[in-house]
Amino acid sequence: MSAVVVVANVPWVPERVAYVEETKRRAAPLTVLVAEDDPPPNNGGCWSTVRKSLEMGLESGEEFVLCLADDHVPCKVNFAEALAKINELIPARPVGLLLGSGRTADTGWDTGGHWVQASGWATGGGIVWPREMLADFLTWNDRNIPPTWFQDDTRFEAFWEHIGTAVWFSLPSLVEHEGWHSSVMGHTAAPGGRPRTAAAYIGEMDPLQIDWSLGVEDPPVARKGVRCRDWRRYAAEEAARTGWTP
Repeated sequence: MSAVVVVANVPWVPERVAYVEETKRRAAPLTVLVAEDDPPPNNGGCWSTVRKSLEMGLESGEEFVLCLADDHVPCKVNFAEALAKINELIPARPVGLLLGSGRTADTGWDTGGHWVQASGWATGGGIVWPREMLADFLTWNDRNIPPTWFQDDTRFEAFWEHIGTAVWFSLPSLVEHEGWHSSVMGHTAAPGGRPRTAAAYIGEMDPLQIDWSLGVEDPPVARKGVRCRDWRRYAAEEAARTGWTP
């Protein structure tokens, strides 16, 4: 099953450019497409660049699109091969390759599996989209969420809630948030001072040594959130303030 990697990049930050180059190296032989944000003050914010990257993924014609932020970097060995195995196992739903440190990973480990499911919250980076689902998301997004809503992950969450699906997150994570300490959004730490890294990153391990079929049929639910509901209130407020309509 074919896949492409898309990266939303802030090119005026040299460290971010270096992360993208590392992603290209680790993801090989997969194609890595990079959508660059415009420099300040003309930059459109997080969502505009992420959307550009997702559109590039659709235009590639590949069956799966892995969406990364520019400081989300794949694991060091056999990433493309492991991604192919995972896509074969889970071909019809979104898959998360970065379970953040604020999430509950223990539920999955306790069952002996390598997956947890989550609805109502997700991270924007490290999501593998089946191509047709991604196309449906972009159409739905344009009809329901104002363009001024800057977050990408909340848009994803709202769509998954709309279609009644959950994300399967891998344990361990195959993508790490290596640039968490230098967030261009100002998010240097999670609540409680936790680093914004993966809850359980694969590190030096070979992902091909993991039996990814363990727990994939019905992963335990890690946690449900309510953050995806915020966009409805925002849409109503934006409609009243500016006359925005879908």
